[in-house]
Order: sequence, then structure tokens, then C-alpha cells
Amino acid sequence: MGLMQWLKGGKQEEEKTAYPEINMEEKEQEIKDLQHSLESDTEPDTRVEKLNQLGAVLFQTGKVSEAIEVWEESVGFYEKPGYPHGKLMEAYTKKQTNAWKTGDDEASEYYAAKIDGLMKTNKDSIRYNN
Repeated sequence: MGLMQWLKGGKQEEEKTAYPEINMEEKEQEIKDLQHSLESDTEPDTRVEKLNQLGAVLFQTGKVSEAIEVWEESVGFYEKPGYPHGKLMEAYTKKQTNAWKTGDDEASEYYAAKIDGLMKTNKDSIRYNN
């Protein structure tokens, strides 16, 4: 079987999650607590920390689109590439791969453009903020 066929789902292996032993009830409560805390937090340093935590928990629980929204907000607090930039790249790649596997060319192209844009932003940020 070729690589392309395998990537498109030709090989039916059980997918292993990165976090196989998570307690979903605890994670859902953690999400609610972080969201509630963010409603009143306007201090940039603590807000960005909570956004990054929330994004990580959302990603762990399979809520990739929600994690992307949170990390996109977090990116605005950074002058140079940091934690949310790497996590966004991971999330965009996951969404693009899933779109490609299901044959959703429009979504695949959308996330490819998001990846390209983030890479350009990161390079520009490093280049001009040294």
C-alpha cells in the first residue's frame, strides 16, 4: 500500500489518542473553570496563561476548532513566536490532515493557507523584532 493511500485512510488501524487516560468530566470542569475565570481577567499576563491552558485542555478533549479560537486570541499577546504559535501549527495541521483524509479540498486548502500565514507571521516577527 502506498503512502498516499495509507494517509487517506486505506489502512484501517485503530487511532491512538495522545491522551488516552483523561477523565472527561474533570476536563470539562476545567474548561468551565478557565472560561469563567477568563470572563473577568483583564490582566494580560494571567489572561494569556489561562488562554494557553484552556487551549491545551480543549485540544486534549478533541475540541480542536475551539482550541484554535483560543490560541488565535492568545497569539495577540506575543511579540515573538511562543507557545500558542506552536500549538496553532499543530492544530491547523491536524485539521488540514483530517480534511484531506475526508476529501474536503476546501477545508484542506483553508488550513494550508492558515499554516502558511502563521509561518510567514512567525518569520516576519523574528526577522523584525530582533
